[in-house]
Amino acid sequence: MSARLAIGYDGSSTLAPRTGIGRAALDLLRALAALEASDLDIHVLLNSLTRRLGPEHRLLADRVHLVRRRRLGGRLVQAWARGHGPVAEDLLGVRVALWHAVSSCVPPVHAARRVVTVHDLAFLDEAPTARARLGGALFHDSFPRLLPACDAVVTPTQAVRARLIETYGLPEDRVVAIPWGLDAERFHVEPERLVEIACHDFGIPKASYLLAVGDHQPRKRAGLLLDLYARLRAAEPATPPLVLLGWNGHPPAELRARHDLHRHVLVLPRVPDDKLAGLYTGAVATVLTSRDEGFGFPLLEAQACGSPVVASACPAWREIAGSDARLVASNDPDAWIEALRPLVFDQQSHDAAKAAGLANAARFSWEACALAHAGLYRRLAS
Repeated sequence: MSARLAIGYDGSSTLAPRTGIGRAALDLLRALAALEASDLDIHVLLNSLTRRLGPEHRLLADRVHLVRRRRLGGRLVQAWARGHGPVAEDLLGVRVALWHAVSSCVPPVHAARRVVTVHDLAFLDEAPTARARLGGALFHDSFPRLLPACDAVVTPTQAVRARLIETYGLPEDRVVAIPWGLDAERFHVEPERLVEIACHDFGIPKASYLLAVGDHQPRKRAGLLLDLYARLRAAEPATPPLVLLGWNGHPPAELRARHDLHRHVLVLPRVPDDKLAGLYTGAVATVLTSRDEGFGFPLLEAQACGSPVVASACPAWREIAGSDARLVASNDPDAWIEALRPLVFDQQSHDAAKAAGLANAARFSWEACALAHAGLYRRLAS
């Protein structure tokens, strides 16, 4: 039997409440733990002063080593960004051959190889004030020093890989693009009964609505979203209501100023993962106006649940959305309406886009993502 390969994995972001990065870190960890006949011995750091382990962690406890620490997370991340603070292996209490900084926070190590995942570089395009408010200043200041010191940098798309190499001058053979996966058990076309339950739970009048996914970051372009929706409603009074998912239950500032839309736009609170598929399935179309993404799970999640997508033609989405996707390169609301209108009002166009989206989403799996990561770990540790 071959020797086991000890891996350190920063799983702190998997503690609830999770962001998109935390969800990706948890799904990758699950997939790594599920690999058959694996030689990986995974030690997972779960650090937080206040957040607790959930049932998803307890289900992993017999397949990976969970190491609980209770340090103030923000101070630890700040120290690591400056190249100081506790050494990763010391926090784990065990020496490992490799440490994976899956949330982009690179710690000091004794002798372990270091792999860091860079999810996106959106902070490079934000104004300094917005960058500081949204947390990007930490990476903006630390990446030039920390990334060249890592043995490998993983990105979720070739688009992020290319920009990373160009921006930081990293050797091409040290930067690897490994697409994230999609959980087909969680994201799939739901039966009509479950769609109706999800709509009822969140006060959506009927299972006929447009869905938009975003947050308060400027790059999500809520203003563009509301402008195109207002114009579509003006041209087509039968346009269904717009449901906003992901704004933490707080209307974007752009909506508060649009009194003409208040009756037609519903802002959802935080939605549990087990309700997402029903909401996606019930949407006649999903609209994603983000200016840039590193990967963009909502696009694939919507496709997998049978909701046709209209999205911005940012480099990452051009890469993952599939050849038949409706991607819009313009900031002009009328260009978005031209792409969206057939999906809402023409059943043949809607059904064709739905079928193409389902086929595209099926290309992505967490097992394939885990296998690629495991291969990278072995290569670096050999």
